[in-house]
Amino acid sequence: MSDHETTALVSRLLPIATRFRAALEILKRDWEQIVDDADDRPRKISVFGILQHYPWSCCDKTTLLLVRYLSENGYPEALCVNGYDKRKVSRRHTWVRVGEVHIDLTADQFKRFRPRPDPIIVTAGLQFHSRFKVIDEVRYTAGWAVWKWDADCIAAAEWLYEKVMRLAEDK
Repeated sequence: MSDHETTALVSRLLPIATRFRAALEILKRDWEQIVDDADDRPRKISVFGILQHYPWSCCDKTTLLLVRYLSENGYPEALCVNGYDKRKVSRRHTWVRVGEVHIDLTADQFKRFRPRPDPIIVTAGLQFHSRFKVIDEVRYTAGWAVWKWDADCIAAAEWLYEKVMRLAEDK
């Protein structure tokens, strides 16, 4: 991919990431009301309850939702990237990669990192992510099959995905 193509990709992905982050912030702010008002709430929504603390410890769930959205909206090459901190192996992190572009909507959970990461990272190259050793990269598959969830967890993921999509489209 040429520099021009990569720059164009960053320009297309930044507004998507910004809308997605805004939707997650609303979800965090209104979590209790959203969950309490849900007549169709799946039994295992608590699996995704961690999002009420967004962005803290939410990188995996956030990445799954964003990779699905990108995969279904013109970016089938979007991947969930999983890694561990080279300086502290017990610290894990997950973000999105589309081609050479890295997207991270939860990097600001690492408040002690210097320089402190931005709340939304959409960039070519690793910069912030160079501190992580990549363990694997996983492509979204329809129905969340790659994550081997049970039916209740899949229902919760679908429910949450729909909520985030509605919020993101309103932005």
